[in-house]
Amino acid sequence: MSVALDDRPAVDYRPPAPQPSPDDERDDDRPSPWRRRLGIAIGVVAVAGLLALVFGPGRGMRSDIDRQVELTRTQLEMTEAQLEIARRQLAIADDQRKMTVEMLDIAREQLRIALEQLERSEQTIQMQREALEISRATLAEAREVNRKTPDANPRGGVLDDQP
Repeated sequence: MSVALDDRPAVDYRPPAPQPSPDDERDDDRPSPWRRRLGIAIGVVAVAGLLALVFGPGRGMRSDIDRQVELTRTQLEMTEAQLEIARRQLAIADDQRKMTVEMLDIAREQLRIALEQLERSEQTIQMQREALEISRATLAEAREVNRKTPDANPRGGVLDDQP
């Protein structure tokens, strides 16, 4: 038996079309009530989140930022005050340095004068020593001359007993 290809019944290999559910058999394209409720719930949650973000942490962040700005201003004022104090201290230290240089100059001048006085005192002492040696030599010669000269004084030599 020979069968012609055209005589065979047509076989459709496609899956069957989905059967409409009772919710899908409406006339209009409106979503189902549970989808509407879910959409409303998502919208409410999104609005609540946005409000919480704006009035919750956003408000806290703004107050934190305001506090940080105030702290920064306070620190700036303190730093400026410290800078002014440091400038005053620097001016005082500079004045002290100038006075110290002047005092050092005065001390050097005093040292120079003291060294000159010491040198003159040493010269004076040396001259006094030389004068003392001359006086001793003169006394020794006078005694020698006295010893060699006959005594004109009947009581004895006056110069022998005196220094």
